[in-house]
Amino acid sequence: MKKITGFVALAMVLLFVSSCKDKKEVISGEITAVTILSFPETDADGDQWDFDLIGSENPDLEVQFNRGASISNDPIGSSERYDDVTNADGPFTFDEFDAPWLLDVLTDDYTVAIYDYDVIGSDQMATFTFNANDYTDDAPSSVTISNGSSSISINIMWTFAE
Repeated sequence: MKKITGFVALAMVLLFVSSCKDKKEVISGEITAVTILSFPETDADGDQWDFDLIGSENPDLEVQFNRGASISNDPIGSSERYDDVTNADGPFTFDEFDAPWLLDVLTDDYTVAIYDYDVIGSDQMATFTFNANDYTDDAPSSVTISNGSSSISINIMWTFAE
């Protein structure tokens, strides 16, 4: 019985070592889509996001991508828009960006921000900061991040070392 147990243990170790050799190192990633799963229906004061001459209006959603743990006035890129929507209309998938959304420095933080688009002065609705390195071990094709009442799913196409 000891020989069989020892053989099984040796086989398991060899299988583990073999699977580790097959695992490729992630060297970068690209965000291919962002899906807004939920967002705050009102601003921090409890008011509707937009107001027009005939009453309250729902937000016009867009997302922006920034390098770093905060948003900036010069984002890496932004998306198309969904106009006058509520959570009940969702989820909202954004997959057309004005520039590639690259995760080219895996140790950096990146921030995705949801905005209510306005011609003058868009309103920030929610932000989601993540570090790409936190996901390189498993290299999932999709990551879900929540912040308060807001939640997004990020699709990532990873690039592996040869």
